[in-house]
Amino acid sequence: MSQPTSSQRFWTKAVDRLASLTISTGGLLMIGSLVLIFLLIVSEAIPLFIAPKTASHGKLATPPKALVASADEYRDDVSFLMPDGLLRVVALADGRTVKDLAVPGMEGRTVTAAVRSIKGDMALGLSDGSAIVAMPKWQSSFEGGVRKVDFDVKALPRLALDPAGRALTRIAFAEKESGASTVVASPAPDALFFGIASCEPGDVITKDLSAVLGKETVTALAFLDNGNSLCVGTASGKILSIPVEDSRVPGATETTAVNTDGTPITVLETLVGGQTLVAGDARGRVTGLLRVRDNAEAEARKLLPVKTFDGHSAAITAVGASGRGKTFVSADEKGNLVVHFGTNARTLARASVDGSVSALDVSPKANSFLAMTTKGLTDFTLDAPHPEISFAALFGKQLYEGYDSPEYVWQSSGATDDFESKLSLVPLIFGTLKGTFYAMLFAVPIGLAAALYTSVFATPKVKRFVKPIVEIMAALPSVVLGFLAGLWLAPLIQKATVSTLLLVPSVPLFVLAGVFLFQLLPFETRQHVRPGHELFLVLPLALLGALFAWFAGPFLEHVLFGGDFKAWLLTSSGLKYDARNSLVIAFAMGFAVIPIIFTISEDALSSVPEHLKAASLALGASPWQTAIRVILPTASAGIFSALMVGFGRAVGETMIVLMATGNTPILDWNIFNGMRTLAANIAVEIPEAPQGGTLYRVLFLAALLLFVVTFLVNTLAEALRQRLRKKYTVI
Repeated sequence: MSQPTSSQRFWTKAVDRLASLTISTGGLLMIGSLVLIFLLIVSEAIPLFIAPKTASHGKLATPPKALVASADEYRDDVSFLMPDGLLRVVALADGRTVKDLAVPGMEGRTVTAAVRSIKGDMALGLSDGSAIVAMPKWQSSFEGGVRKVDFDVKALPRLALDPAGRALTRIAFAEKESGASTVVASPAPDALFFGIASCEPGDVITKDLSAVLGKETVTALAFLDNGNSLCVGTASGKILSIPVEDSRVPGATETTAVNTDGTPITVLETLVGGQTLVAGDARGRVTGLLRVRDNAEAEARKLLPVKTFDGHSAAITAVGASGRGKTFVSADEKGNLVVHFGTNARTLARASVDGSVSALDVSPKANSFLAMTTKGLTDFTLDAPHPEISFAALFGKQLYEGYDSPEYVWQSSGATDDFESKLSLVPLIFGTLKGTFYAMLFAVPIGLAAALYTSVFATPKVKRFVKPIVEIMAALPSVVLGFLAGLWLAPLIQKATVSTLLLVPSVPLFVLAGVFLFQLLPFETRQHVRPGHELFLVLPLALLGALFAWFAGPFLEHVLFGGDFKAWLLTSSGLKYDARNSLVIAFAMGFAVIPIIFTISEDALSSVPEHLKAASLALGASPWQTAIRVILPTASAGIFSALMVGFGRAVGETMIVLMATGNTPILDWNIFNGMRTLAANIAVEIPEAPQGGTLYRVLFLAALLLFVVTFLVNTLAEALRQRLRKKYTVI
């Protein structure tokens, strides 16, 4: 054979170096891509945990005796309510008076009490015992690319409350969907009057509620339950809850002890949605109250103090809430301000002003707020884009509005702006583990048994037939499997649930019974089944077991469950059967995982050195004993890798879970219920998530969790694989 020429050696080395460089570059690009993906996910998730901050944006002199301040959404102008009923609009930038408007219906009366709702309307208590509901409105327009803000005010007809004509000192109101407003006012600590203000004369109602106070004295007023319940804070630290819905005025009064030490309630405010009541007291404590059942058997919900917010060192003088979220600000007589979030009781930021705060105005988007004192009006900016996010909100139980106890809940959107986001990742993590568990429970025994048979017992001809068929299963797209599972398999299982459950014991029993009976046959008969062709005996037995389950299922359902297994399940154990459930996922996702477990396990089992098998057989071990005690332990590293890869495939599965379950994020191991996994949740929610919003970033956090879990599982698997490989290394 002739030696290669120098030119041939040169080109051989060049091609070799080029191949090495290409392979190395591809590997580095793959690693770099993974690092970049990880950094992208982290960069989108990190802003969730950046601490909120607030800063003073400017200060404005307050007009003398101003009662209430309210700014437009763009924070260009602010309106002040004066005692004579005049609304003075002032530019925040330079204090210039832009406009003066008189509230209709004043007619020489003076304002002695005023309150502003989170929607921007105001209730004015007047010096003659009457009240006016005023509806200021900011209107923005653009002319030549420049924003122009206009201000107007309308009012409902004046409502006469106190027949004695005493000046009202405290007032509260709530807007009704009909356009009317429910108003309550107090001219003295022992007097209370209720009314409904409306443009329709027939809808006007006034009543004296002083009798319901008993010996309590009024210190604060607010409405709850969208104006259907009146809450009265008292000097003894209690809240009287009085139903004022429809004609039941007053209804049965409910008393809630907020402060057991008798500290007076100084401020009451309702958060957006009308379900959460915030109470501030004379010692600076801030408490959140919700209607909850104090026990599971109770029929009615009670107003109870269930949330404690960071307090103050002095008496609370004002609470202002956002009109589009659960962010609110509390202030005390020393000028200290604390920004809270109502759902998770999180403290977002702190600030202070000079003097006692008499009024607060929080912007609808909660990105700024105004604090008014006798010494001036301070405008604060608030940078808290994700106030609802905290470790407790993501991974702990939270007490939400309408719930009776803290729970793990995922519900990212609602029908109105009053919706309270529920972004606990626990149900999604649980759903991921639940789906993976049931899929692996189905796939692992079948995949390992098939791999063991194919590599150890099957003849080469059978192996050449079986292995490609199983590996082709891995090429089936997930969307096809999900489509079949959701539209064909789920209705089939729903129709034949008992038959499906009967498959689990019947198929193995028929196979074992058939094999046992086969062993009892004469040796001459058994010789007709060649070693390695047992598959052709087992398959008919498995099919026979499946047929038995299919036909015996309806009979057993009729005999044992009264003809309806699903109804029996609900009445006997309270478990509800969902058409698309974990049982469907076990079959569909297990079908997708089987080829992965089979292929890797079969390769590992086939790689066991032949001399080990021969030595075991030579020492008298049977083929089955050799497989269990020699081949399986030796190939354990590869088998473990197969299980981990299958686990990772199941954890990250999206389309099958998305199409074959109800996507209900619940915490329940019941196999007849569905689930929602992290991967499926990302696919469902990401099209509707505004870029940069809280939901958008939480979905990236979910992706980060999947990334980290997969990385940790693979790292642990590799470490254990290396350990097993070292233990069973054959020299």
